[in-house]
This record gives sequence, C-alpha cells and structure tokens, in this order.
Amino acid sequence: MSGIRVVGLTKRFGDLLVIDNLSFDVLDGEILCMVGPSGCGKSTILRAIVGLDREYEGEIWIDGELVTEIDSRIGFVFQEHALFMWRTVIENVEFGLEVRGVDKQKRREIAQKAIRIVGLEGFENAYPHELSGGMKQRAALARVFVISPEVILMDEPFAAVDAQTRNLLQEELIEIWQRRKRTILFVTHSIDEATYLGDRILVLDRRPSKIKKIFENRIPRPRDRTSIECIQLRRDVLRVLREARGEL
Repeated sequence: MSGIRVVGLTKRFGDLLVIDNLSFDVLDGEILCMVGPSGCGKSTILRAIVGLDREYEGEIWIDGELVTEIDSRIGFVFQEHALFMWRTVIENVEFGLEVRGVDKQKRREIAQKAIRIVGLEGFENAYPHELSGGMKQRAALARVFVISPEVILMDEPFAAVDAQTRNLLQEELIEIWQRRKRTILFVTHSIDEATYLGDRILVLDRRPSKIKKIFENRIPRPRDRTSIECIQLRRDVLRVLREARGEL
C-alpha cells in the first residue's frame, strides 16, 4: 500500500492564487474525504497528485517517491464516468490492462472478476448508453480496480446519480475498500457522504485554499447515517464549512 504526502502545494492561474502552501498526508489504506467551498481547488489538487498538472510550487510524494509525471500507481475516478461509448462494459473495464499489454485471455478474466465485484454481472456486453447512471459509475469503478492502483483519487464520482443509488454506491465502495484497503482521496460536496465514507475529513478554506480543519472519524463501521454520532459529526463539519464559506 502507499500513502500520499502533499508538501507546500501552491497553485496559481495567472495572477490568481488558488491554493496557498497546502500540506497534508493521506495515510496508507485510509479514506480521506476532502470538502470545501466551490472553486477552492479540490479538483486541481487531484490533478496535481496524479501528475496531470505539473505547473505548481511544492512537492507531492507517493509511497516516498516524488511525483514528476503521470503516475501509473494512481487510479482516477471522475465525476462523469468517462467510458468509451463505442466499447462494451467489459471492453471498457479491460482498457487499462490492454494498454499495459496484458494478453486477451488474462485481461478478460481480471475484468470479469471486477465486474462481479461491482455488481454488473450480466451486463458485460452492454454499451454505456444502455446503462443507468449508477451502472455507468460501477463500470468506471471496475475499470480503475482492474489495474490494481495503490492509490485511488475520486472526484465527486457519485454526484450525478440519484440519492438512493448514491447511498448504494457508497456502501459498495466501502465493501470493496475493506477487501483491498487501498489509499483513497475522495473529493465530495456532500457532508453526509464524507461522514459515511471517511476515516478523516479535511475541510478546505475558501480560495486561496488552506486547511480549515481535519476531523477524525472514529465512528465504527458499518456506520448508521441516522446515529447520534453521525448526526453530530455532520453538524460539526457543516459548521466549519460554513465558516470557510464566510457564512458565519
């Protein structure tokens, strides 16, 4: 397993300072949820970590190694599923293995297993336009998991689905994570989602982004969203987030 270390991350778009000397760690095998006001740079932080953006000051380390380019140890799940519309579900899931040169039979076996894990068995030959929003996101999750990334970055991956499906996807993510215990940095606007998923919750201040507060989430799993502990933690996170937005 691998952890993430962000040291002194500073990002500007022209004269606009978006992120100001940001430092934090994501520990091996934990889920760290990141929340913050709109426009504070959450997605920008993920792009820097994965190596898609190198125009910043500071350092990013994965498992003790400095990130200097796109890092193959990292899997990225986007808000939109980003599936190839001309490929079937299993062909989409196989894609990363295909790029890595895994032979056809082996990658088919690995992809089939991932499809079972995310609950899409029976839809292997369906095309994305034939799937619901939740099923598309399950396929996107499977496509990341087949490459066995040490670190997974998730940028509001469940934001586009309905509330019931979102809860189900959160539960499935926890089940998968408990089997493999990958390091996950999960960006969300939902405090409920952060409370349900996160081992810790990092709240960013409004732009230019700094850390407002980090909450430890010691509520044991499986978590009851309606428990007094979950309700109180949501209240505490919301209060700090409202301060970050300048509402208090």
